[in-house]
Amino acid sequence: MKKIIHVIIATFLLLGCSEEKKETVDLILTNGIVITVNDSMQESEAVAVKGDTIFAIGTAEEIDRLKGENTQILDLKGSTVYPGFIESHAHFLGIGNAKINIDLTKAKNWDEIILLVAEAAQKAPPGAWILGRGWHQEKWDPVPQPNVEGYPAHNVLSKASPYNPVMLTHASGHAVLANAKAMKIAGVDNFTPDPV
Repeated sequence: MKKIIHVIIATFLLLGCSEEKKETVDLILTNGIVITVNDSMQESEAVAVKGDTIFAIGTAEEIDRLKGENTQILDLKGSTVYPGFIESHAHFLGIGNAKINIDLTKAKNWDEIILLVAEAAQKAPPGAWILGRGWHQEKWDPVPQPNVEGYPAHNVLSKASPYNPVMLTHASGHAVLANAKAMKIAGVDNFTPDPV
């Protein structure tokens, strides 16, 4: 009788050990349009995420099977999910170009920028563009004279580089300062109308 009881207990223990533990995920995005970029299944309606990894993609019903008691569920209500959009807004091309041009980020004032441009102009063949990036007028001390609302007039810049066009881009990339040679090439003069 003892042997039978031991066999029954061992059988229950083995059966208990052989049961597979249900795999669960941390996050489920469901009821949406999931763009997969996978030719065999270009769209789906749900995504399961475990840790920082996409664990599964499928129908809402298939993905729901991966739900555990701690799974966060996000109902997309028909919204679209796109993969791979990680954008730090770094302007990689602009940053790369800035590395081969004059770095103006450390310039404390307009005079330092003029010196950097003058050095570049001495080394450049006539007509070659001199480019720089990184100036920020609010960091300059003192404010350049003459100026228009804090921005320097081109006179000193034009004297520093009379034979080379110069274009210096603001740190934000949304403004430029140019010398007379660059403005002439661009067709900008006193008669150019202001943009709308």
